[in-house]
Amino acid sequence: MKKQQTQDLLKIPIFLLLILLSLGSVQAQLKLPRFLTAGRAKASCTHPPIITCPPTFHACPGVSTLPSNTGYATAVPGGLGCNQPSVSYHDNIVSTGPCNGAITIQRIWTAVDPQDPTLYTSCMQMVKLSDDTAPTITNCPADITIASNPDCYATVYWNSPTVTDNCGKLFLNVTHVSGDRFQVGITRVTYTAEDLCGNSSTCGFNITVTGNCCDKPPILTCPGDYSGCPGDSISPKKTGTPTV
Repeated sequence: MKKQQTQDLLKIPIFLLLILLSLGSVQAQLKLPRFLTAGRAKASCTHPPIITCPPTFHACPGVSTLPSNTGYATAVPGGLGCNQPSVSYHDNIVSTGPCNGAITIQRIWTAVDPQDPTLYTSCMQMVKLSDDTAPTITNCPADITIASNPDCYATVYWNSPTVTDNCGKLFLNVTHVSGDRFQVGITRVTYTAEDLCGNSSTCGFNITVTGNCCDKPPILTCPGDYSGCPGDSISPKKTGTPTV
């Protein structure tokens, strides 16, 4: 450094000198010794980014698997001198089915230092769309006993059970509906609920119709054989009458 430059430097108030040093203008204009500005040199990045994966995502088949729905990974620089990392992902399909829209995805998130691609960190998130839960049937009717009408049947009414499914869509099959006619005897009524992935539940009750009608022929007992003399009366009063 020239003598005049050194003298000029000594005339600068210390607080202003510190400001100029922080801005870098003093070194550029006065060519200060390197030791006065070495503290401003940026440390090199030697540590990979730190990444945090979102938790496992489990939902019903058909739901979106985009990160906007399943969650994003977050990442921060691995140390001093490191830049804000860039984050990306790729998917590995582990399995599909057994029903439409069911899928299991292994999602690999990767954070990379933008200045050094060899500095990267990865983590794994599982994304699973499946339905392993059977529908729920509640308020199943109790057994019903009822007498028949004279025509040997009964019209029976009941409240249908409540059926729900965790994924919302199901099929309901029933062997009989409220208001059907039932003959004398015992009849089983069954409700079957099945979702789109084949999970099913059943509910059943018995309807017993007791006889209150004539559904059999009468029982007739004839009198015994009659033997008499010629000319005797053959009136039933003499030969006998049947009993019922």
